[in-house]
Amino acid sequence: MNFQPMRFKEYQWPHNPETIIVEQERELKQLTVPFSGITWQDYGCSGRVVTGEGEFFGPGCAEEYAGLEKVMAQDGPGLLVLPNLPPFSARFVSLRLTGKSEPQLLHYQFVFREETAQATASNPEAPGGVYLAQEGENLWDIAALYATSAELLLEWNPSIQWPNWLTQGQEVAVP
Repeated sequence: MNFQPMRFKEYQWPHNPETIIVEQERELKQLTVPFSGITWQDYGCSGRVVTGEGEFFGPGCAEEYAGLEKVMAQDGPGLLVLPNLPPFSARFVSLRLTGKSEPQLLHYQFVFREETAQATASNPEAPGGVYLAQEGENLWDIAALYATSAELLLEWNPSIQWPNWLTQGQEVAVP
């Protein structure tokens, strides 16, 4: 089976991490109601948390890690593409080197948190307006990033002729 490569913003892993864990929790609170007993309040699901670990190996392993650090240092959410899952908007929360230092081998761990609609709505710099596409992105990637549909993006962008392959810097109007 051939898995799609893991990707975040403009960075694509040369090979997928060894482990990827995707967690999501439902927030429930138990409340005591006077004269009625106990009831549960459901606050809904939290955004997904993606953790994992992997290794870079070979002569360019330090450069690969440096490229990942560069993406980690960027502000704001980006499109996170995981093998066998639909892409979603996330923030790069943590990156660290782990394990024994060896020539041409670096072990690392990472954490991403899903950018939920609630977090986006409370952010004055939230998406909306114009998105600048990365080379090879498609309208479905961008639709997932903005929690909308590719069909709506096509309506907003009638000049896009190739929705399956956008070019670097191509402007996409988003809701």
